[in-house]
Amino acid sequence: GLWTVFTLGGVGSKATPQLDQCSPLANQSLLLLLVLPILEILYHVEERNSHHVYMALIILLILTEDDGFNRSIHEVILKNITWYAERVLTEISLGSLLILVVIRTIQYNMTRTRDKYLHTNCLAALANMSAQFRSLHQYAAQRIIRKDVEPDEVLLHSRSISATCHEVAVPFSSSV
Repeated sequence: GLWTVFTLGGVGSKATPQLDQCSPLANQSLLLLLVLPILEILYHVEERNSHHVYMALIILLILTEDDGFNRSIHEVILKNITWYAERVLTEISLGSLLILVVIRTIQYNMTRTRDKYLHTNCLAALANMSAQFRSLHQYAAQRIIRKDVEPDEVLLHSRSISATCHEVAVPFSSSV
């Protein structure tokens, strides 16, 4: 996948089992350079042009189709994320931060823009990553299960999203 291209350095490269296992950790800097700007764009969704948000989300969706990427983001530990304002995050994995930002984007979308495309793709990125969730930060785990909207609002959105999911083909990770 796209993550293999980034970590092995070229199109057409075939990962050997040894390279596939060590390449994400050997390229933590590349992972940070690629993913953190995407997360900042999604975090500041209300300030961004919708085209930037869609492009960031599409890149994230493509990356999350790769199991190696989904594993490696939970092994990269970040300290003091200053742009995340809802809570002080002194130490968190990149995977947990990604979950928090995508959930925040979903919440913003549900309360303000109600964009089916944005919503469906955020949910698809979370679904792609879900089989590889490891050692989640306590706050990320709480945000996954937290109730933030009224039941009537959830019902309206779930009907809308259910109809959208049947109309749009979204790639999901096939590994369990």
